[in-house]
Amino acid sequence: MVKLQISDNGVGLDTGTSSPPRQGHGIVNMQARAASIGARLRVEPRAGGGACVALEWQLRPASAAVVG
Repeated sequence: MVKLQISDNGVGLDTGTSSPPRQGHGIVNMQARAASIGARLRVEPRAGGGACVALEWQLRPASAAVVG
């Protein structure tokens, strides 16, 4: 299993509103790309500011890989 976690101490995510204004598709695209390889992506605010992006990806054995 591959686990990747990236955190920062910046502004973070605005969780104070039920529907924040959308200006792009960054997180949606990241989730779609993770799903396309069978991975799980979490994007969460950090206490005190910043955000954490975590990806978990269960690798398949080479014999189970799809060639094409």
